[in-house]
Amino acid sequence: MSRRGTETRAMANQAFVRMDADLAQACAQAADRQGLTLAAWLRGLAVAAVDMPGSARPSAPIPAPDPLVADLSLLVRSVGRMNGAVVQFAKAMRETSHQDHPTAEEVLGDLRATQRALVGLVQEVRRDRGRHEG
Repeated sequence: MSRRGTETRAMANQAFVRMDADLAQACAQAADRQGLTLAAWLRGLAVAAVDMPGSARPSAPIPAPDPLVADLSLLVRSVGRMNGAVVQFAKAMRETSHQDHPTAEEVLGDLRATQRALVGLVQEVRRDRGRHEG
C-alpha cells in the first residue's frame, strides 16, 4: 500500500520494533479488528501513551487493505514480472533468429491479456466491496 504524500512528510521518522512471533500475531490481529494496518495501530498506541504538543497525528487512520484485493494485486505484479522475463527471452530469441520466437511472442500476448484481465478484476472487486461497505 502506498503512503499518502503528506503523511510521508509529516511522519518521516521511523522506529523499528522487534517482538516475538506470538506478540506480533496478537498485535496484527488487534489492528485488523480495528480495520487498521499494524503500523497505524502501533502509532495510535504511541500517540495515546505520550502526550507531546505538536506530535504528528494522522487525520484519519489508514485502513488495512482488503485481503482479496491485496492477493489479486500480488498476482498482477507476479504476472508483470513474468511478462518482463518473457520480453527479455523473446528479445534474445529474435536476436539469434530462433525458430520459436513467434511462440514466445504469443506467450507474451497471453501474459499481457491476463494482466489486463486481473487489473480489471481488482477494480471490479474494489467497486463491489465499496458498494457493500458504504
